[in-house]
Amino acid sequence: MEKKNSLRLIILGLFITIVFTAILISYGWVVRGPGGTETESSIVWGIVFTESEDNWQASLQNSFESAAKSAGIKVISIYADRSQNSQITAIRSLIAFRADVISFSPIVSSGWENVMSEVCSAGIPILVFNKNISERETPMPIHYIGYDYIRAGELLAANILNDIPEDAILAELCGTTSASTVLEISRGLRNVLHTDRRWNIDFSVNTDYMQSLSKEMAGRLLNNDWSVDVVICHSDAITLGAIAAIEEAGLTPGEDILVYAIGGSPEVIRLVEAGKVNCLIQCDLTDIGTEAATCVRELMDNEAISQPATAFLPLTTLNAYER
Repeated sequence: MEKKNSLRLIILGLFITIVFTAILISYGWVVRGPGGTETESSIVWGIVFTESEDNWQASLQNSFESAAKSAGIKVISIYADRSQNSQITAIRSLIAFRADVISFSPIVSSGWENVMSEVCSAGIPILVFNKNISERETPMPIHYIGYDYIRAGELLAANILNDIPEDAILAELCGTTSASTVLEISRGLRNVLHTDRRWNIDFSVNTDYMQSLSKEMAGRLLNNDWSVDVVICHSDAITLGAIAAIEEAGLTPGEDILVYAIGGSPEVIRLVEAGKVNCLIQCDLTDIGTEAATCVRELMDNEAISQPATAFLPLTTLNAYER
């Protein structure tokens, strides 16, 4: 009887070991083979992806996951809805998973103090992408990879000044209130537009980066007696919503109403080619995954990085008349 009990305990122990090892492998923790060599990546990259109403998010996710696979980095993807609370919950889940690096695109720039303190206590570096966090929000350096949105706003404004008549009425469709991208694009636009007193942004409305809300807000602007001549769009989803509203009003985007945008999904690039978007400042996603994976490895190789690192990716100006 004692031999049978001992055998059962041995089998049970082996079973628990196998299951636990499988869990470690599935989440990318270090599993060493003969001679101490690693049989799986020792880097676990936790990424929070936030839902969107355009193809940008899918392209971004594909770029990150493909680059991570090529670099031998294990990715844990967690999906959040369009709220700060949902993103915070996802970040706390990645802390519990013991991710080595955590990345997310903060929906707003403030309100992160508590969860960033938790991340700091866990000793996990943060690499944000596309949107940033206010420096005063965290006790640790926040590393950023994405685009110089102040510069993007300035480039777009320069093209607007070259194209529009002096009496044009401008409407700006922004993203989420207090998102870093909204603040930076708006600043860049005004840096240039306010150098010439003949022009001003007459209307500025928030659309929460949602295509449906962008269509609604653009429709409201068009259905009044304000005679909007130019629509400035902060993202792909906003551009798609605005163009839908313009066409629904029986007008031709790119002709009756000029459309200027920041973004870069293939869907919006096709609208430039069709002449429906007059100018697009393209935030090229081609290299963002590779650059982000490189940043992750550098953070793991140099844990003593004490200053925030910033990596700006290329911006390209696409004009409809050049197509």
